[in-house]
Amino acid sequence: MKSRSPRLSRAVGWRAPQFPREFKSIEGVRRSAKLPDLVKKHGSFDKFLTNEKVFLYVIPNRERVNYTTGIVMSNE
Repeated sequence: MKSRSPRLSRAVGWRAPQFPREFKSIEGVRRSAKLPDLVKKHGSFDKFLTNEKVFLYVIPNRERVNYTTGIVMSNE
């Protein structure tokens, strides 16, 4: 992204964003499951999110949910 930033900013007329010198990485475990099965197991979608300590989720269609758990932050 850094290498494309000046070119992109010139093309659209925006200022290039400032990037931090160091980035923190976030690592987790990506999972996928059938949405109705998760609701049945946990009682509700909200309880599933809490019980599984979900950091991020995407519902690509009405039958499936992709989610990330087990987040560990590091300075690498």
